[in-house]
Amino acid sequence: MNHWASMNPNSEHQLWSEWRFEIWDNGLHPSLTEVTDNARRWLNRGFGSVGQMKVDEKVHTWRITAIVEGVAANDPLFVKGVRRQFQQNFVEPGWGPLAVSSVEARILAGDEGKGTPRAQLVVMPAIRTGD
Repeated sequence: MNHWASMNPNSEHQLWSEWRFEIWDNGLHPSLTEVTDNARRWLNRGFGSVGQMKVDEKVHTWRITAIVEGVAANDPLFVKGVRRQFQQNFVEPGWGPLAVSSVEARILAGDEGKGTPRAQLVVMPAIRTGD
């Protein structure tokens, strides 16, 4: 008996997407640790769970990249709602009302809801060897 039958991590209805959040600060510059912790909490609260997340810090720019499974990244209204919530509930409280942000989402793999599923994304855990 195949014990994976009820839980196929690459089923044809699974949808993986990449979300890029950019912030251009305007004077306020929180620490990388604070931004990373708050981004993880905000993303998990908004998307349910996040497979991978990375925060990059530059002089007056921040980029948060997240790989997410199962959210409607192919729905322009959903993306617009995420963009609004990101600005109002993440950017403005952390950087102030003059900070500017952008949000982009793209499908990595899975069923886009257009009748033909795309290739599946296979995410394998990394195996670390002794250093």
